[in-house]
Amino acid sequence: MKLRDYQIEAQNAILNEFESVNSTLLVMATGLGKTVVFCSLAKKFVSQTQKPVLILAHRAELLTQAQGKADAFGLRPAIEKAEQRADINSNINCVIASVQTLSQPARLAEFPTDYFSLIITDEAHHSTSETYRRIADYFKGYKHLGVTATPNRHDEIGLKNIFESCAYQYSIKDGIKNEWLCEIKAEQVEVDGLRLEDVRIVAGDFSQPELDILLRQETVLQGMVLPTMEKAEKRPTIVFTPSVEHAHAIADCFNRVADKQVAVAVDGKMKADLRSRNLGLFESGAVQYMVNVGIAVEGYDHPPTACIALFRPTRSLGLLAQMIGRGTRIFENKPDCLCLDFIGMDRTVKTMNVFDVLDGTILNPQEKEKALEFAEEGDDSLTALEKAKKFVVELESVKAKMRCFSTSKDFDILGLFAIPSAKGLYGGDLATEKQKAFLEKLGIKVSAELQKGEASKLLDKLVKRMEKKMASFKQMRYLKRLGYESNFMEDLSFDEASHLIGELQK
Repeated sequence: MKLRDYQIEAQNAILNEFESVNSTLLVMATGLGKTVVFCSLAKKFVSQTQKPVLILAHRAELLTQAQGKADAFGLRPAIEKAEQRADINSNINCVIASVQTLSQPARLAEFPTDYFSLIITDEAHHSTSETYRRIADYFKGYKHLGVTATPNRHDEIGLKNIFESCAYQYSIKDGIKNEWLCEIKAEQVEVDGLRLEDVRIVAGDFSQPELDILLRQETVLQGMVLPTMEKAEKRPTIVFTPSVEHAHAIADCFNRVADKQVAVAVDGKMKADLRSRNLGLFESGAVQYMVNVGIAVEGYDHPPTACIALFRPTRSLGLLAQMIGRGTRIFENKPDCLCLDFIGMDRTVKTMNVFDVLDGTILNPQEKEKALEFAEEGDDSLTALEKAKKFVVELESVKAKMRCFSTSKDFDILGLFAIPSAKGLYGGDLATEKQKAFLEKLGIKVSAELQKGEASKLLDKLVKRMEKKMASFKQMRYLKRLGYESNFMEDLSFDEASHLIGELQK
């Protein structure tokens, strides 16, 4: 198999890292070919060391996927899962093992401790658990590669406790920019009755039982289903839910509203033949919506998927990245993936959204808000994110340059506009009634001591500023009272001042 440029870079970076460390991490977004990279690397290790490699995964779909790619690279793989056993006395050179199976002491004991030259942990964000550690501690003298799309864990258990370094990162943003992944269109939908503020936070995310009860309320169900049917149009859609009961309730709701079968539910408790049948209905296009819990989060690949409906709000950046990644694969005549994010009326409740995933970090509220504004104006999500981040940086730069906090809110009107004293001009007369009336119309409270010459210069300055559409007196007075320096306001346009004041008032 021919590797893409970034996959070759990733493989070389891993090999270079292994010259100085025993364990390292590959971070690559969903849909960019992590399995291709680590199977190619496995082939190199087998050739160089003449020892087998071990690939660890926690789901049957991931084992099957790894086996297919290992075959394609000319490896001789065997599965170690439940009743399936890898015969170490045969000519195999790649063991693809279920973590749940291999972590059992009796199964581990069937392998010599120095049997493998390389251990690859797929979906390595799970590797902090006891089962993974038991396997890692049993074997000796190997190099360890962790592979993940989502190194962020909401329980704050760091992968740095397992892996010494990160050899290479290729983000979802990189994939979209370089056209290996499709663009994402983000849209938020407010749902009446979705009171996320009433749901407790457990282990860094919303309490699943409480979230399930809330989401199964009929008003909330319909508040999600109806907008999804309207906005998804004909797009093949994967719906993510927090529980089995919720998944089936949503599928039923879709079918009731459509008055025909347009949705199927898929969950891990289903019999394998029924789950396979329902997945087949979705993949063949017989139904438009596949409503799932825990099935399509990792290891599921259906490139035509063009809409992701997040019926389960989350505070986990890693989980959200996995869900969104199911819709980003390139497919013929698929211009983008629509991501529907359902939120409650209380916008102060902290949840992750598309823009956090694209950035790879938790954005500040101002960045998210601006990104959503740009997206609503028609920008794709990546463009909206970049414009929002640029906007916030520029705004902060303006604030930093302008802010000069003073101890008093009082200020001199002439000093505000950098007008020198004009006492003595026009014979030292005070401002005329006409001058004072015009100034007061502009919002300037005229001092009884204001000279006619000073008023003349002030009016001349104000008229010229209005003609040039510069910041008004009222705007400058407001900013001055907040402690902004007059010198910097001198060149501020009316629109810039308006925007700045709007941001400060949020």
